[in-house]
Amino acid sequence: MHEPPLFLRKPGTPPAAATLRPVPTDRRGEAIAWVCALGAGLAALALRWGFGSLPPFLPLLALAFGLAGGVISFGNWVDRRTTIHFGPQGVAFESPLRRVHFAWEEIREVWYIPGWRGGRVVVRGRDCGFQYRTLAELSLGTSRRFAFGVEGGDRLAGWIRARAGLGEPEREERAWVCRRAVDSL
Repeated sequence: MHEPPLFLRKPGTPPAAATLRPVPTDRRGEAIAWVCALGAGLAALALRWGFGSLPPFLPLLALAFGLAGGVISFGNWVDRRTTIHFGPQGVAFESPLRRVHFAWEEIREVWYIPGWRGGRVVVRGRDCGFQYRTLAELSLGTSRRFAFGVEGGDRLAGWIRARAGLGEPEREERAWVCRRAVDSL
C-alpha cells in the first residue's frame, strides 16, 4: 500500500451526525464453545461416577472450552453495547469498558493500520484515545459469510480527520497517520 487509503485522502462530506456500532457477530462459535465445555464436563462427571477415575486431560479440556466460551461471550457482550457517536461537537466512543469523548479541537491524530482483513483505526487526544476495527468480511465457501468490525468505520476515520482539521496522511512504518499541525496543539 504505497498511497494512503482513499477514505483518508478524500473523506467526502461528513454527515451532521451519525451513530455507528460494530456489526453483530455470528454467535455459533460461542454456542459451540459452551456446548463443548458442557459435554466435556458431563463426560468427566460420568467417567468419575462410573469408573471412579477419569483421564487427567478431560477436566482441563472442559476448562479450556469454558474459558473460550466465556471470552467469546464477553467479547460479544461488549460489541453489542459499543457505539461511536459522530456529531457537530465531536466524537464519542462508548463501551462497557471505556467512555471517551473528544471535541474536534482535542483530537491530535488518527491512525489507520491496515490488516489482513479490514484495518484498525486509532483516534488519539492529549491523554487518551480509542480504537476500533473497520468492517471485514470473510467467506467460507459460497454460502457462509462472517463480518466483524464497524460498518462504515473507514469512512468514519476520514470524517474525523476532516472535522478535526488534521493534516494529510503520512506513512509511518506499516500505518497511515493524520496529525494536527504542531503550532495548533
